Amino acid sequence: MNDKSGIDVSFLEIQYQVLSNRQQIHNELVWNVPALLFTAESILWGISFGDVPDIICCCISFISVLVAFASWQQFERGRLMEIADSEQLYAIEQIIKEMSGPTINRPVMIAHHTLKRRTIFISGEEYNLKLHLDQETKFLYKNLLARIQTFAVWRIMFAVMLTFSIFLFAYSIYTKWPF
Repeated sequence: MNDKSGIDVSFLEIQYQVLSNRQQIHNELVWNVPALLFTAESILWGISFGDVPDIICCCISFISVLVAFASWQQFERGRLMEIADSEQLYAIEQIIKEMSGPTINRPVMIAHHTLKRRTIFISGEEYNLKLHLDQETKFLYKNLLARIQTFAVWRIMFAVMLTFSIFLFAYSIYTKWPF
């Protein structure tokens, strides 16, 4: 179905679904990276602190630095892609809302926006989704841990893991490398 501007709404709906699926995949990838990092680092640190030849210890600790850096980079990149997909989804939601005009025959939901600004449009009128969001928002402001962004906490954890891996590598070079 085409509207007055010549935009095919059914095509936009298909693109929206594809983009929504891609955003979910990026979200899953983002949150799998910390688990993989801790698994890899625990194995590498276990080998490095074990009874292995000095050269192996130095190599494993260097690999630990590379794994920590690559994991942090993948985490940041995945988050960036997730945000880009969300912005595109929001743009499509806005286009569909504007194309529908004051005589909306079907609901249009603006879901990819900040928690307080998510809305639904039915028959041209805006209905805030505050029925459930007010309770959720109040909980967020009362709970100190919930107010801190999880992404920011994990960013700090990646920095700590990378710093420790660099320290481990420097220590293994200093104590085990034959000078």
